[in-house]
Amino acid sequence: MRKANKATTGKGSATAARKQWFDDATLALVTNAQERAAKARGKGGKDSAREARERSSQLSTSADTVGVSFAGAAFQADYFSSKFAKRGLLVYAILQDLLAKNRSLIPVSLETVTVASFGGGPGTDAAGIVWIQREFLASSRIQCTLFDYETSWKRYVKTLDELFGDSVDVCFRPCDVTQGLNTDSNRHVCEVEAMDVLLFCYVCHETSARQNNVLQFYADLAVQAKAGAIVILADVKTTSKQCLERVAEAMASSRHVTRLALAKPPNAEAIVLRMDTKKCIFPLSVMAHLDTNPQVSVHSIAGVASCCYVESMDVAFDMGIVFGKAVGRKHVFITHGHIDHIKALPGHAGERSLSKAAPATYYVPAPLVEHVKQILATFEIMQESPLPATIVAVEAGMSFRISHTVLVKAFPTVHRVPSFGYVAYAVTKRLSDEYKDLPRDELIALRKAKVPIEIETLTPTVAYTGDTQVSFFDPNNEANCGDFLKANVLVTECTYIGDAIPPATAAERGHMHLLQLSAMQDRFQNQTLILTHCSPRYSAKALAEAVRLQWAAVAGANQQVWLAHGAESALVRG
Repeated sequence: MRKANKATTGKGSATAARKQWFDDATLALVTNAQERAAKARGKGGKDSAREARERSSQLSTSADTVGVSFAGAAFQADYFSSKFAKRGLLVYAILQDLLAKNRSLIPVSLETVTVASFGGGPGTDAAGIVWIQREFLASSRIQCTLFDYETSWKRYVKTLDELFGDSVDVCFRPCDVTQGLNTDSNRHVCEVEAMDVLLFCYVCHETSARQNNVLQFYADLAVQAKAGAIVILADVKTTSKQCLERVAEAMASSRHVTRLALAKPPNAEAIVLRMDTKKCIFPLSVMAHLDTNPQVSVHSIAGVASCCYVESMDVAFDMGIVFGKAVGRKHVFITHGHIDHIKALPGHAGERSLSKAAPATYYVPAPLVEHVKQILATFEIMQESPLPATIVAVEAGMSFRISHTVLVKAFPTVHRVPSFGYVAYAVTKRLSDEYKDLPRDELIALRKAKVPIEIETLTPTVAYTGDTQVSFFDPNNEANCGDFLKANVLVTECTYIGDAIPPATAAERGHMHLLQLSAMQDRFQNQTLILTHCSPRYSAKALAEAVRLQWAAVAGANQQVWLAHGAESALVRG
C-alpha cells in the first residue's frame, strides 16, 4: 500500500510539475505578445484585444478560418493564453502513450531526435516534446523546426528557445501545407527525409477548405519521409475525423504505412502513422492534369461526375463537373444523357457568361437536344438572367471542325442508352504531289481559283469513349473503334475491378471490367491509355494496384497506362 502511495505521489508530482511549467511558459509568451501589441498600438496600430477575441473565435471550423490573420500581436497573446498548454499537452499525451508501450519507436540511443511541427508556428506542439525529452529521451538532444504559413510567429522563437531549455533547440521556417511540397512556396521545407517525428496538430482541418490540392503536400511528404518516422495527425474532436482520414489515405497512397493504436484515446481526433521502408511503386498524385502528349485533364468517378478536356485542342468531353480549366473550353461534346456526364453543363454555361466569355457550343446526342434546351431555359428563369449557349445535335458519323487544326468525329458506343464516343483529330495539310513542284505564283493563283491543291491528313490524337461495353472494341466493330485504338491517347472507362462485380454483370450494366480490357490489350496501339470512370466503391490506391498487377500479367503490354479516379491519378505503367 505504501509503494502504491509513493507511485501515486510521484506521478502526481510529475503532473503538477508539467502543469506549472506550462502555466509559466504560457504567461511568458502572453506577456511577450502583449508587450508587442502595446508597442504596435503606441505606433498607431489597430490591433486590439477585441479583434483578437473575434479572430480567435473563428478557429472552430476549417471553412471559417479562410482569410483569418494570425499576425496581430494581441491575437497571438489570446492564442497563447487559450491554446498553448492544451495543445502542448495533447502532443505529450499521444507520444507518452506510444512510448509507454514501445520505447523503440524513438530509440533512446539517438544522440539527436529531429522533430518537424507543421502549422506549429506558435510552438504549442513543440512544447509537448519538451516533456517527452525529459521523461523518455533524457540523453538525447531535440532539434525542433516549426513550419508555419504565418511568418510573424517567428518573433517568438527566441522566447520559446529559452523556455524549452538547453536540450531542445527551436527554429522557424515558412511553409504552406495547401501547396505541394515540391513547389516554390515550400522551398524552405528541407531535411524532411531526416525527421524522426512529424506533427500535424490542428492544421489539417483548419486548412482543408483553402485549396483543392491540399492533400498533395501530405502525399509528397510521405514519399520523402525517412523509414520509421512517426507522423501524428490530431485535430478537433469529431468534426475533423473525415479530414484526417483523407490525409492518412493520401500519405498511404505514396508510402506503405503502419497505423499505430493508442491505448487511451486523447481528447481530440488522432491518427498516428509510422512510415515503412517500402514506398509505393506508383505514387498517387492529387492531380487531374496528366503528363500525356497532348496533356489530358480528367476528373471522373462513375455515377458521381465525369469530365475530360484537352486544353491545347480547346475541347471537352462530358460536363459532369467543372474543374481546372474546363470552363475555358469552348467546345463541349456530351457522350450521353446520364446525370453524372451532363449535370454541370448549366454551370459551365453560367461561369462562362459570368466571366464574359463567348458562349460555348455543346454537341449533344440528337435525342437530348430539346431536353438540354429546356434545362437551360429553366435555369435562366430561376436566376433571372440568360445562359447563352449553342446546342448542336450529334448523329453517328458526324464530324465537327473546331479549328484549322482540330476536327472531332462522333462514333456510336454500346451503352444502356444512346451514346457516342469522340475522337479529336489533329488536322495537317500538304501539297498534292501533282502541285508540289509548281512555282509559288501559280499555287497562289490556284488557291484563289479555289482549286483543291492540298491533301488533308487526320491523325487521331485523343479518343474518349464515355460509357460503353467492351464489345465496342470488338474486331467486327473496327469501323467505329478503329481510330480509338490508334489515337495517341485513349481515355476509356473501366468501371469495375475484382470479383464482387464480374465482367458479365459489368456488360449488363453497359460498362467495362478491368479483366475485359486487359484481355483485349493487344488491340490497343495507343501511346497512352487512361483508365477512368471507376466505381466509387474503390479507392484510388486499390485501383492503381489492381491495374498495375493486371497489366504486368499481360504479355507485350508496352504503352503508358494511367489511372484517373476523381482528382487523383497515378502512372501505373510506363
